[in-house]
Amino acid sequence: MAQTFDLNIDINSIQWIRSLRAGEESWNQKIVEDVESECKRQSMAFALHDVQTVADFERVLRTMESEAAKGVRPLIHIDMHGGKDAGLEIAAEGKCVAWPRVADLLSAINIAADRNICVVSAACEGLHVISEVSINKPCPFAILIAPEKSIFITFLIDNTFKFYRALLQSNDIVAAYEAHLSTELTLFNAQKQFARALTLYIRDHCVGPGANARIDELIEEVKKRKTLSPADEAEARRVAREGIEPSQKLIDDRAPTFLGRVPTFTFDDIMNAVGTGS
Repeated sequence: MAQTFDLNIDINSIQWIRSLRAGEESWNQKIVEDVESECKRQSMAFALHDVQTVADFERVLRTMESEAAKGVRPLIHIDMHGGKDAGLEIAAEGKCVAWPRVADLLSAINIAADRNICVVSAACEGLHVISEVSINKPCPFAILIAPEKSIFITFLIDNTFKFYRALLQSNDIVAAYEAHLSTELTLFNAQKQFARALTLYIRDHCVGPGANARIDELIEEVKKRKTLSPADEAEARRVAREGIEPSQKLIDDRAPTFLGRVPTFTFDDIMNAVGTGS
């Protein structure tokens, strides 16, 4: 699909949430101080939040939600350990915040920020939070940058500040990501994910063999409730085919919930992607 999926992201604050294990303070503090200094040079607000408990973590994110409603548009940096099954680790407490809870808290901030937040996660397997993403619910972020697997500390030491310096100097998060983080972290773009989900849905259920299978399913559901004559079944199939015909309505019905904004791509873009298999 020939689209850039430009989300017109506006960042006016970097919010750094940190939970370190013993022995990580020295190298980590150098990164934080360098990023904070660059923020000052570029007139970007910066705040560091050291969380000691799950309650601390939730309080910090609820405060961000309140501030977002007043105009703060944060990039949230999650400087914590994580795991696919456990979620985000609160090291000092020895407990974890499950991914569904993380997604809910971020969704609330994203809604308050007009679906504008970016999240950069250094947590191992931090990309797993997208397993909680559904196009039938508000997306927790406009952009997420996170590792799919475990990540080496040396990579973070070598590249984290370079990423933020490039971002702050260029105001281009995608270019900064591609230059400094893309070898180990994955970028999730909410708008691109929405387009892909619609493309796959139409391809699997609304055109070709998938459409025929879907119509058969719908007719079988009707037959469970009443007997259909051949003429009635023919009419029911006609109505069912019209009902699953893809249209702009697919975007209009779902974009307000998932994206909270009008997407930059069009229905024609989606149908072109369906046709090309992209």
